[in-house]
Amino acid sequence: MGVILSTSERKGSARERLLARLLDAFGEALPPPEMSLREIAARIETSHALLRYHFGSLSGVLAAMLKAQRSRDNEVLLEAAQQGTFDDFVVAIWRTYTRPEQLSRARGFFYVVGLAAYGPRTSVGS
Repeated sequence: MGVILSTSERKGSARERLLARLLDAFGEALPPPEMSLREIAARIETSHALLRYHFGSLSGVLAAMLKAQRSRDNEVLLEAAQQGTFDDFVVAIWRTYTRPEQLSRARGFFYVVGLAAYGPRTSVGS
């Protein structure tokens, strides 16, 4: 298995580079629920052990991806808030999170929240 790094991927910590590769591989979506950590690792041409080291678990990978995606969303929504009224802002939020392509993120969000609710002592997204 050869690991391919682009010029932009060489910047940042190993965890940040892995996260960038995860986001590139899955776009706005999250890995499907039936996909294992090994399958996710294979998709980004790394090892599951490396993902486990940097993110702790599959739920840690999902939490990190959700956090990064949410951060990007917030930047876009902040622009909308500054350019329009409060009503425009609320509509922008609604449209952002109710698009059909957001379904995997919504599922992933509730999966991670469920894990945190049932195992609060477990680190989900360090």
